[in-house]
Formats: sequence, C-alpha cells, structure tokens
Amino acid sequence: MLLLLLSSLFLSVSSQMIPQCTCAEVGPCYENSQEILTQCADRCQNHITSVGVSYPVARQCILDRMPALRSTVECAKNSFGEVCASAPGATVPKRYAETLQLAAFREFSGLLNSSGSGAGSAAALGKVARKAVGCITKCVRNKGCSGTKNCGLALPSDNQIVSTFKTCATSSGLLTTAALRDMCGCLFKSGLPQLADVCPNLSIN
Repeated sequence: MLLLLLSSLFLSVSSQMIPQCTCAEVGPCYENSQEILTQCADRCQNHITSVGVSYPVARQCILDRMPALRSTVECAKNSFGEVCASAPGATVPKRYAETLQLAAFREFSGLLNSSGSGAGSAAALGKVARKAVGCITKCVRNKGCSGTKNCGLALPSDNQIVSTFKTCATSSGLLTTAALRDMCGCLFKSGLPQLADVCPNLSIN
C-alpha cells in the first residue's frame, strides 16, 4: 500500500493532454512526501480502525520501515528518469489514479493467492486498503501536492510503474520473503486476525 501511495502522488484523474509539471512544482511535494503521507494517513485512519485495527500500532509498523521505503522511492525515481519539465510548455496525458491502484491491487491479490492465502483474504484486505488508499491519495493531492493538481508527469504505463516499484522494493530489502512476513506479522498484531494464516505462507519468488 505504501508503494502505491507514493507512486500515485502526482497522477491526475482524467484522460486528456495537460501541462507537464515543472520540477519546481513537483519538488516540494517529493521532498515532503513522508510528512505529507503521515499526516494524511492520520487523517484517514478511520478507514483502518473501522475493522478493529489499532492505528498507533499499524502506524509504527510503517514508520519502522521508512528507511527501506525511502530507498525504494529513490530507486524508482531514478529509474523513471526526468518525469518533470525543466521549464513550462510541455504537455503529457492526464492519468487515472484509479487505474494505477487497480494494477497495484492485482499484484497484491496475486501475491496472496500465490502464497495459498485464498481469494477471501485478498478481498477482505483489499476492500479496507482501497478505501484507505483512496482517502489518503485525495488528501495528498489537496493538502501537500496542490501545485500538481492541474499538471502531470511523463510516467510509463501503470503496469510498468508497479513493476519498477516492485523491483526497487526487492533491491532495497523492503520486498523480500522475510521482510514481507515480518511486516505482515506486525500488522497482524495491530488487529488483523485474518492475517494469522497468511503471514507464514507469504513468499517472494
């Protein structure tokens, strides 16, 4: 979910040509991304606590992994190249944040199913995650990244974005079997009993 939020920070929600964001417009949003995401997660915590999760515990699960997450984001940023414009004038297609979310959740569901966790777990967790991600993404664009609301970035396809973040997360140690099981166990302790049989079976091939 973290990777999804960071990769969708600057995506727009239409399908026509719009101005490309300048690097000056994107800079503050990228530089303050951790603070913005944390504030927005706090604001949207009701979507998480509604299923009995202790938000302070879940929040700490995420914060403990911020160094690896920052490394992942930096890796993806370097892989994408210069996605912003040095000066105004260029245009790019607007993007649907929802389509990127769908691509990421397909990857998420595939991971659970390939680990023998079953469609029930994927559906239950996905429903909560989608609501939380939708709320946080909207908050990010309105609260901390308002300068990018009317412009876009020169990004690759949604599937390529997800693939790049997955590769970078693996290289940073964020997405390994041990790290994933550890994160899952942390979230289980935060109040997600449906993860009891999921965590031991998670595996990155």
